[in-house]
Amino acid sequence: LDPVFGDGTRRYVADEIIEAVIAKLVPLADIITPNHFELSLLYGQAIDSKQTALSALQAIKGKQGQIKCLTGLYLQDDDMIYDIICQGEISAETAHRALPQGVSGA
Repeated sequence: LDPVFGDGTRRYVADEIIEAVIAKLVPLADIITPNHFELSLLYGQAIDSKQTALSALQAIKGKQGQIKCLTGLYLQDDDMIYDIICQGEISAETAHRALPQGVSGA
């Protein structure tokens, strides 16, 4: 499931769609792949660190064994973009230098 709620600071869909995806689709998904913006909507608060991002991924209410992969975590004071994947308490990350334009995500 790629929630496709928005990107950066821009929402693509109405609140009702976000609520329906969270309530009905997230619990059914084997894999969920939110971006930085979408994860903040799923979690209900801003994601401002890798630790907050991991906590948010682990807090998503999904089915047993659900794999969660955050794409494109960009932190204000960092020149990197991170992807973080987790399944339960097990997690891994990758990072790449942020490009000034034209590319979204790591």
